[in-house]
Amino acid sequence: GRDEWAEARAALSSSPQNESSLKAIDEALLVLSLDDSAPASPTELARTSLCGDATARWYDKLQLLVFADGQAAINFEHAPQDGAQVVSLASHLAEAGEHEAGEHEAGGRRPAARAAPPRRLRFDVSPELGAKVEAARACAAAEAAALDLD
Repeated sequence: GRDEWAEARAALSSSPQNESSLKAIDEALLVLSLDDSAPASPTELARTSLCGDATARWYDKLQLLVFADGQAAINFEHAPQDGAQVVSLASHLAEAGEHEAGEHEAGGRRPAARAAPPRRLRFDVSPELGAKVEAARACAAAEAAALDLD
């Protein structure tokens, strides 16, 4: 539960490198998750988006999930965001993508945005903390397996 999560987060934060990586995530607008899978059906897309590989998700943040075949989804913890706001964001992203595709096909291009390049976030994980992560992963997998989306 939340108590175990808080203990694990405190242990993770004890390393300066981990604290730096956690700060970058906490201060980010959203987390972009590039997923190697390619869900083959709407049900599989929903299941993978909602509860795919928990080690490749950051459930306390708004997440944009992009799959190997270009499909995308949004996953978010509902407390800090209102669902209507996230639906509005998703609609805007879909419209912008369609517009950009049309401009590209017509030969038009927008100047490249100036943004800092992505950087890999690294974590020092002790064997004890690794065991907690594995236990949490197994719990999340069991919860996901019990979820009926059909």
